[in-house]
Amino acid sequence: MFPVRVLCDVMGVSTAGYYAWRGRSESPRKAANRGLLAEIRRAALRGLGYTASRGRVERLMRHHGIRQ
Repeated sequence: MFPVRVLCDVMGVSTAGYYAWRGRSESPRKAANRGLLAEIRRAALRGLGYTASRGRVERLMRHHGIRQ
C-alpha cells in the first residue's frame, strides 16, 4: 500500500538495510523454534523425546497465542 522507501523513513531504517534483512536466510535457532512450535501444537513434546526448557516453551506458546 505504501512504498518501501516511505515505510523505511517512518521506521528510521535504510532501504538497503531493509532489503539486506529481507534477503537473509532463517537463523538455525528460528528454524528450530519453528519445528518445536509445530510439536508444541501437537502437545506431545516429552513423548516424542524433545528437550526444551519450560521458559522456551512458554515463550513460544505466548508468542503464538497457544493456551493450555
